[in-house]
Amino acid sequence: MIGLNVAELENMDERKRQTATPDSSSPWRNKKQLADHYGCSIRTIENLMRGRVLPFVKIRRFIRFNVIECDKAMEKYKQRSALL
Repeated sequence: MIGLNVAELENMDERKRQTATPDSSSPWRNKKQLADHYGCSIRTIENLMRGRVLPFVKIRRFIRFNVIECDKAMEKYKQRSALL
């Protein structure tokens, strides 16, 4: 990092932070982020994709999920409590 000034280092750190965590204003997530959102494994997300439960967008090898649409899709499978 010889020759970089403080402003350039701060910009690099900011870019790393933006790519490491999802932007809260963006609803798009990858498999890992969606698995963290639902508290399940990546394999479960892949099984839900295979079963056509979760909507997703695939462009070449990049797969992204719209969290809002996925939450709506999961609502269909919500179970009522037996106590009601």
